Amino acid sequence: MNWDAIGALGEVVGALAVIVTLLYLAAQTRQTGAAMREVMSRELTGQYDRLAESIIRDPKEAKMYEVATGDPMQVLDNPAGLDDDDLRIFALFMYRWFNSFHNQHQAWRAGTLSQADRDKVVPVIRTFTATPASQDYWRWARDWFDPEFVEFVDGLIAETHRSEEWRRITD
Repeated sequence: MNWDAIGALGEVVGALAVIVTLLYLAAQTRQTGAAMREVMSRELTGQYDRLAESIIRDPKEAKMYEVATGDPMQVLDNPAGLDDDDLRIFALFMYRWFNSFHNQHQAWRAGTLSQADRDKVVPVIRTFTATPASQDYWRWARDWFDPEFVEFVDGLIAETHRSEEWRRITD
């Protein structure tokens, strides 16, 4: 064997090593992505568990949840006749939920929240944007969030209004 043949063989072996390394890195990246989605799914569940636990444990939180998701006729003027302290608590309550929704939206955009998990979140967001009190809060706080999330929430609110109009027309 001459030196040219040995050099060519070395280049082939080197090229194969590069290909094997790239395949290994692709597999590792895929596994890391799957692991990140699993962690995000667990975090999503944990966030809801913590928020639900606060509602269960604290009567004020339970009242705010009722105002946020309850009967729209109760909240047309002032969310269920809340005093100033309760209005502050309501605003913070809503901020916690919308911040959680926003974080989940960001994770979905980044690919760390699966479509299936996002599909579970959308009805919850829709519930939280269905009442006049929640919509008033959203109009007040929407500038705190990124434009894509604002567009998404505004779209859900518009869908709610369209479906309410449809029910009125068809009833």
